[in-house]
Amino acid sequence: GWSGHLRGGIAVWQRTTRTVEDVQRQRVALDQLERDLVNAIPYRVGDDEALLPEFESDYLRWWTIAPSAAQRPAGVLLVTYTCGQHDGVHGLWRERRSINEARAGLEAPPTLVLPGCESMAVRYAYLPAAEGEPLVWTSEWEFPDQLPRLMEVTVHLMSGRQLRRVTVMPIGVLRPAPS
Repeated sequence: GWSGHLRGGIAVWQRTTRTVEDVQRQRVALDQLERDLVNAIPYRVGDDEALLPEFESDYLRWWTIAPSAAQRPAGVLLVTYTCGQHDGVHGLWRERRSINEARAGLEAPPTLVLPGCESMAVRYAYLPAAEGEPLVWTSEWEFPDQLPRLMEVTVHLMSGRQLRRVTVMPIGVLRPAPS
């Protein structure tokens, strides 16, 4: 009867609501990652290797300008993004530390940006060997003292879905492809 149709309609509505919420959460997570990348700055704290930017194929750490908010002024932060498991929860995790916290070697508790992240893959754009050819994309950034201009971040979710975002870093460089 009508109660079966009502139950079916409610189930469809609940599934649709969950799907919309998941897509919104995914968009917000990639927007945050992109904001951090767009505000990246080349910053070096002495010779401490642990504080150098790292642009790897599955791990990102760099200095960024945090915009000011009502409760705090703008500042320079060391941010890290990894996809993995913390406290039994799989996800895309973000750590942020101030310059003083980073210098003191203080660990920051990671914040879950996106649940269900299985892995993250990052590629970097290089100039082609000849004019008119397409950009060369590779999973390694060869210039640790410079920021890449173009990055592609792909987040692989445990659901099988992939999220991809290409980001332009305004003060990054576009270098010739390594040979």
